[in-house]
Amino acid sequence: FSVMSASLELDGKPGDVGIILSKVQDDLQRLREEVQASVQQGRALDLEQLERAIAKTEEEIKSSAEKAIHSSNNRVTTLPPVRPRAQPPPLSAHQLALAALRLQQQQRQLQQQQQQQARHPPSLSPGQQAQTQYLGKLLSKPTHPVARQILTEHYGISQAADKNKQV
Repeated sequence: FSVMSASLELDGKPGDVGIILSKVQDDLQRLREEVQASVQQGRALDLEQLERAIAKTEEEIKSSAEKAIHSSNNRVTTLPPVRPRAQPPPLSAHQLALAALRLQQQQRQLQQQQQQQARHPPSLSPGQQAQTQYLGKLLSKPTHPVARQILTEHYGISQAADKNKQV
């Protein structure tokens, strides 16, 4: 089988991998056709020659792929030049004064918002209010199992401590 003798030479270009695959596909197609023709004509297949042809193709693929990888890994790329940003024109004294006034107004507004939030803490939603009332009712019954759990988890008061007080 002389099908696998196509040489896979590379120039180190990105498209070389596609060329390799194309040549391998062509070689495999020719090999398949030769094997089918031999079988149809009743000729015996020379398995050693077939294995040598496949091994040679595999070796050529491997060396070509290594060359392509090596050339892509050793390629030097450069970054585009960094251009400094254009500086805005300097502000006039009037513009600086206006900017300072805006900044002071923003700071005052922020302080007012913070003071309002401190005076009026955010209120609980209706669901949160209901849950707080429910937990308050549970905690008023210290023998309730959920109350025991809450007291233990949140306040570190164990049931054993309560029994010691009762004795």
